[in-house]
Amino acid sequence: MSLVCYFARAEPDVSTFVELHNAESALLISVETGKVVSWSSPGTGNLLWLADPDALQGASVDQLRGDRGGICVYPAQEKLWHFIWGKEWSAEDYERLNWKLIEHQEEKAVLVCESVPALGIRLQREIVIDNTGIGFSIVDSAERTAPNPIPVMLWTVTQLPVPDGLWLESVSVLPGRDFTLLGNRRYFEKTSVHALEDAVSIDVSGAIPGLKIGTFGEHLVAEYPTGLLIKRGAFSPDGSYPDAASLEAYVGDEFVEMETVSVAAHLQPGECLELATSWCFLPGMTFHPGSHPFLHEE
Repeated sequence: MSLVCYFARAEPDVSTFVELHNAESALLISVETGKVVSWSSPGTGNLLWLADPDALQGASVDQLRGDRGGICVYPAQEKLWHFIWGKEWSAEDYERLNWKLIEHQEEKAVLVCESVPALGIRLQREIVIDNTGIGFSIVDSAERTAPNPIPVMLWTVTQLPVPDGLWLESVSVLPGRDFTLLGNRRYFEKTSVHALEDAVSIDVSGAIPGLKIGTFGEHLVAEYPTGLLIKRGAFSPDGSYPDAASLEAYVGDEFVEMETVSVAAHLQPGECLELATSWCFLPGMTFHPGSHPFLHEE
């Protein structure tokens, strides 16, 4: 958590999509939804999952809202949504926030959502393509703009095609627990989740759609025939994590989710919370649990 805010201020651009690119990566960002909806490299196609790829051809933006794919951010713990919005399920309230583009360079974009009234916050996403390799990073920020009793927690969700393998780094924090079961227990089969020395693996082919688990750590890994996709988020051992996890993974029928979670904080007006997350793709690589030094590179 930072007590000083460094939010960009500029006149908004009302473009539907903006692109970031260099020799190795290209990102397509849906401005209105605040989502990254395509990430590609020469020869890879879109590494992200989209329910309707035709939505990138300029159709209704509603085709990209909700569980329709891409990379988005939510500003509060899911279990609090009912209390925040006064509804049983309220993802739609987040999905319809008004995002605007305020800065665009060849390899960088900054988007803001000026107001989330139910939380009294302003949101910002700073998206930057890596100088080398197939990768990029996003710094998601929340600034409290008005007094509010509800804590803020940044939750960055990436929806991907179903991989051959899925792993979450697992740091020992809670005695006797390798992972936390999130969501409904009826989706949990012991044979589909395996605790390893410093990671937890999900047997995606045998998992019941709806399974969701969480661990403490920084890295999530998805293995595809073409290589490894790695997502990394910050983990603070002294931080507050109400889900008992800083990493979360969800298995759906057509996609999986790799999720990074910030600490939870009760911000005062003018205070900020940030979550820095990075993504990289390593062509031709496979994952061998217990032998993965690249996970610990800075």
